[in-house]
Amino acid sequence: MNDFYIYNHKEIKDYAVTNHTVIFCPDQFINLENLKRSIKEYFQKVNQPDFVVIIGGEYINEILLGIFEKEYDNIFGNIPNFLRTHYKKNHCILTFNESGTLQLIAGKRIAPINLKKIIRTGLYEIFKNNGGEIKSQVTHHYVFPSGKHCNKFLRTGNVLINGSEIFFIAFNLLKYYNPQVIKCIYSDTSSINSLVFSVIELKRRFTANLIAPHVESFGSYEKFEKSKFTKASESIVFISSSTSGRILNRLVEQGDFGINQLVLIYYLGDQIQQYQSQIVCDLTSNETNEIIGLNKFETFLTSEQCKYCHSGSVPVKVSGDVFLLERPQINRILIGTKHAPKNISAFIEEFKSINQTGRNVLKCNFSELPSYNHEIYFDLKLLFENTDEDSKYWKKYDFLLSQYLSSHLKYIIYLEDEASILLAKNMQSRCVKLFKKTPQLISKNEIKNINPKEKTHYSVIIACSCLVTGKNLLYISRALRDFENMTITYFIGLARTRSKTYLDDIRKNLCQGAMFEQNTNVFVTVDSIHLPTNESATPWEVELKFLKDFISYCKRKKVVKKVILSLEKRENILIYSGRGRGLANSIFWDNVILNTPLEIRKNFAFYNFNSYHKQVSQADIYTTIASVINNLRNPIKDFNECLIQSEYVRNILSPSNFSRFNDGIIQASILRCANYKELSYDFEEEDSLILSNVIKNCIEYSTEEHGEALMEFLYALAIVKLRLKEHHLASIIDLIKERIKHPLVLAFASYIKDNVLSERKIDIFKKYNSSNNK
Repeated sequence: MNDFYIYNHKEIKDYAVTNHTVIFCPDQFINLENLKRSIKEYFQKVNQPDFVVIIGGEYINEILLGIFEKEYDNIFGNIPNFLRTHYKKNHCILTFNESGTLQLIAGKRIAPINLKKIIRTGLYEIFKNNGGEIKSQVTHHYVFPSGKHCNKFLRTGNVLINGSEIFFIAFNLLKYYNPQVIKCIYSDTSSINSLVFSVIELKRRFTANLIAPHVESFGSYEKFEKSKFTKASESIVFISSSTSGRILNRLVEQGDFGINQLVLIYYLGDQIQQYQSQIVCDLTSNETNEIIGLNKFETFLTSEQCKYCHSGSVPVKVSGDVFLLERPQINRILIGTKHAPKNISAFIEEFKSINQTGRNVLKCNFSELPSYNHEIYFDLKLLFENTDEDSKYWKKYDFLLSQYLSSHLKYIIYLEDEASILLAKNMQSRCVKLFKKTPQLISKNEIKNINPKEKTHYSVIIACSCLVTGKNLLYISRALRDFENMTITYFIGLARTRSKTYLDDIRKNLCQGAMFEQNTNVFVTVDSIHLPTNESATPWEVELKFLKDFISYCKRKKVVKKVILSLEKRENILIYSGRGRGLANSIFWDNVILNTPLEIRKNFAFYNFNSYHKQVSQADIYTTIASVINNLRNPIKDFNECLIQSEYVRNILSPSNFSRFNDGIIQASILRCANYKELSYDFEEEDSLILSNVIKNCIEYSTEEHGEALMEFLYALAIVKLRLKEHHLASIIDLIKERIKHPLVLAFASYIKDNVLSERKIDIFKKYNSSNNK
């Protein structure tokens, strides 16, 4: 959990984007190490800011000044390329008082209207990022207490997860709570009571001898309409959310409360002018709110009018805090060729290994930076070192480059990885060949050496070998913002973002400029693929953590030394690859019974080129399956067949996939790439039975190819990533002891029995399946 709420606000003016990073400090003290860690983790995921805004309570004025004015070198020191002089000129420190009013105590002043937008962005991001908007699948939709039908629902209780975020909302509620007058606070649902108590706690920090008010929730329309509020004149009402404001009208019409006693935290709908001052955050996307916001919901007054009812969707009643649904619906996805990217076969054919071990462009567990490994990495240095003029990739490269090289090219700015340097040198040599002119090579950290005031028009090319998040290119874009006579072309060797939407957003941001709005700059990609981007530990980092524990377990159990030596050998393979250039093979457990690696056989559904079974590496196969699963997580149109999870529909990979794809290497790839939510077969008896039978077949035929993925199944069970009903898991352990004598398999069975089939299961699950287990 973070002690600080950090978020980004974009300000757009004259087509230029200014990024504000806001750091909200909710507590009465600041742990410097926690602050440094939080800032470092945040900037590993997002771009560096143009402006920094720090917010805290008046009660920590001196602490804020001491840290953010005097210690800023220390707390921002881990951020790559952070310009200290830039921070000095582009930051502000604000503190709020007992009424929630913000005052500037250091730094650059922000206009009140812009500050209001910044605060709204913070409230909106909390709602959006924590799932405050609940959207139904086609199988069901919602019926509100008012009787309206809709396929979406606002639930503020969902967003009250992190303490720092709760206090951020709470400081925006301070102005409504005067402890000298208010003796009771009502809430429309108990799910927001943590927010109510946070408001009281903040007020306590400003008010000596504060007597806390009585807190009560009425929970539903029916309850407040039948009840009499005995303390109404000394009360305020916090309403979690509304899409019409109707609840405000009904409370006022009932006669107990005036408008100024009602506080609506989140609102989405048409403007309700009489309550405007009582709305904390208007989520509605409109001209006033600019940039961010949600679209208004389409609602229907009756089931006869409801288009969702007419389509066969089940109406789910919402009553108070509870969705009246018997149990989640399980939606099983059976993987097929329709789920694969259209170009996956041609793509792998172009980048595949040669005879499995030669020219391994695709790698897993590749270390590019200290303490950061890639789940999938394209080692493009190998590609750019050995250009193949006859390959499809280089033909496309030549065609595109010939369009954007010109006699006006003055600089080639390159990212500082080895492949980008090779790409830049290749561009330079081709420019010499075409124009008898040598453009200057400049690294991204040397941009400051270019004169921004050059009067003659010229062009530059940004050479990027592989685009994943776009952070470096956005940094370059900001650095070149003041170069008026420069034409910029971003030339990408390979774009491997998590989705097409993400890539399009990067393209839009980089092409944006003052001259032709979104088409000022040029963005070119030679090839592209969409793959998961690991924001937590890679599957092999998780395995390394498991191996350390498993080896200790085996030593305590005095398992035969042969087993420990084989585990230590596996551990060393992962350690070495994690510190070096990754793995193209040995990314899966071998078939230990036959002592053979997992390999693809003929008739793989996703490939249509010849002799692939003799060529591709394990990493090539893993990348293929990862692209398919990633496609299912980022659907463009068909939301009926996807792996997006909702509150009432659990989308899982059908257990029948492991029968449909019976090559051990494909089964292993699915197990490694999928997450535990997608492999949860413990919800339904039938799913658990099907998958347990697949594993039992591996045990029964362990001396044949049919059982080659047994170790991968056992490993997935051991880290509680693959989940079955306990009685099915116990029967698997019993069958192993009956049929298999191999000591490593028996050691796995023993570990699963002692740890997964025990009270330790929850701890094991959290340890290896956490979203932040790096």
